[in-house]
Amino acid sequence: MTDRACANCKILESQLIEYGEHGLIQHKDRLLCRECRSREHKKAFYRIPVVYAVRDLLRTLTLDVNDPNFAETPRRLADLLIEFSGATVDFEKELEEICSAVFPHSSSGLIVSQSIETYALCPHHLLPVHYVVAIGYLPKGYAIGVSKLSRLVDLLSKKSQLQETYTQEVAKALSTHLKTPDVAVVVKGEHYCMKMRGTKSNGSIVVSEMLGDFQESQNLRAEFLSLAGVR
Repeated sequence: MTDRACANCKILESQLIEYGEHGLIQHKDRLLCRECRSREHKKAFYRIPVVYAVRDLLRTLTLDVNDPNFAETPRRLADLLIEFSGATVDFEKELEEICSAVFPHSSSGLIVSQSIETYALCPHHLLPVHYVVAIGYLPKGYAIGVSKLSRLVDLLSKKSQLQETYTQEVAKALSTHLKTPDVAVVVKGEHYCMKMRGTKSNGSIVVSEMLGDFQESQNLRAEFLSLAGVR
């Protein structure tokens, strides 16, 4: 018999039962674990007032909310804003879950993951930002899977915050949960508030955060930047 998986987090039902949890629950047309079902209920709780707020905004902008082209716009925009505000996310709990998937690693050599892509909304205009993230760290007894680094980068992008703050949060989360003081993060951001309005510039912004030995050692910092493809 095929093992069933949560439609959101992809955890297997057999794993849930092994951990002493309940099996998957039918939620509308999908099977979800209890955590994901709880998150969906929380999202629904936020959605109704946000949908009405978006509808009022469209009316204020003299847009015809009865036009078929705008019929689903309040719901769609509400879902997007809820997702990228982080309103329904328990970030600390999610980070602990992501960073718990580590494996023993005896080497102390530099580990680098590059070209991790994600999106966010800038806090100034609520327009998209495309991030490309490079991460480096010196392991202290164990390492984390590459896919988990991608999940961490994506999770923390679900806050509407400055790129500088985002970069710091990624570095701090890795340092805290991997228990290593030696972390380097470089984030290149393509801001659509620059591309779409004002000067209509195609330029990007690069922000770095160097912790521990990456801050102290020029050679280590240079090695990371070279492996990460940062020029």
